[in-house]
Amino acid sequence: MAQQYQFTGHPTEGPNEHVGKFLKMANTVKLNGVRPEVIRLQLFPFSLRDIVATWVDSFPFGLVNTWEEIVEAC
Repeated sequence: MAQQYQFTGHPTEGPNEHVGKFLKMANTVKLNGVRPEVIRLQLFPFSLRDIVATWVDSFPFGLVNTWEEIVEAC
C-alpha cells in the first residue's frame, strides 16, 4: 500500500505533498495496542524509492525516532 505513493526526490515532486498522501494512507492502518506514530515510522521507508530510499537507508540506527523528526526533515 505504501508503495502506491512512492517518493523519488524528483524536482517535480513535493516532499510535503508526499507526506500528506502518505498520512492519508497510513491513517487507514489500525493495529490494536499500536500507536499510529509507530505504524507511520514502520511504513514510511516503503513509500520511498531510488536515491531518497538509499539516503534514508544510510541513516545510522536510532537517528530518527519520531514521526515529527521525519516531518521536520521534509
